[in-house]
Amino acid sequence: MAGKPLTLEQVAALIKTKDIGVFAGADLSAIDLRVLDLAHANLSSANLRGVDLSGATLVMANFVGATLAEADLTGANLIDATMWLADLTGAKLASANLTGTYLVGAKLVGADLRGATLLDAYLWKADLRGANLEGASLSGAQLNGANLQGAIGIS
Repeated sequence: MAGKPLTLEQVAALIKTKDIGVFAGADLSAIDLRVLDLAHANLSSANLRGVDLSGATLVMANFVGATLAEADLTGANLIDATMWLADLTGAKLASANLTGTYLVGAKLVGADLRGATLLDAYLWKADLRGANLEGASLSGAQLNGANLQGAIGIS
């Protein structure tokens, strides 16, 4: 699937196969995936640039090394998702639930995290330059080595 653009219909058919690894490296850019349950999906190294995942269920999904720049994840459920080294530059994550999510080394430059829940999230060495964290819940979040330069809503 690497680099090959998929349609929403193809993605829906692949989900029914229950093969959670079928999306690794796939090009899912600019597809409205809101209607799909992608819990436990393997989206590692996938191109999700600009994709609409607002309100989507992405519990325990694997986004290691995925590109989610400018993606809309507003209100998405990302509990315990793995997003190591993911590119979330300019992503919309307002009101998203990122409880326990692994964002180690993730690039969140200019991301909108207003009102997001980041309880017990792992943000080691994450790049949060210019991110908006106003009203975000960060209790128990691990921010060791995170770059918070210019981040809004962090004290």
